[in-house]
Amino acid sequence: SSHMLLTAAECRRQEITFAAVHDSFWTHAGTVAQMNSILRDQFIELPREPQLQKLADELKDKYSCKYRDSACEHALAMDERHAKGENAADVIVSCPVEGCCRVSFENAKLKLPKLGDLDLNCVRNSVYFFA
Repeated sequence: SSHMLLTAAECRRQEITFAAVHDSFWTHAGTVAQMNSILRDQFIELPREPQLQKLADELKDKYSCKYRDSACEHALAMDERHAKGENAADVIVSCPVEGCCRVSFENAKLKLPKLGDLDLNCVRNSVYFFA
């Protein structure tokens, strides 16, 4: 979906008709070659932004215990459990503080996968990159 969004935005910028259903992207016959180039360029751009880290940060901001600033005892207890090395999945639980419908995972160190060293530029010359 990220690839589709980047592709659609670039097609619009280049004034190319873009349509899609699921993982099928379309354009007019006269702009297929141009869209083919855009598809590859946008795919190569995907890992340049830390998308998973951004998602983790957004979830943390949106769903963290809203009483954190007032030293919510539950949030502090979760911090202590995490500091002791408990699994992040065990630390992320519903906050029982009355009026708080959020979760406590301010210090949960969600382990994101490490980036590899695959050079995505190889898709530029791939015959069957996108069908």
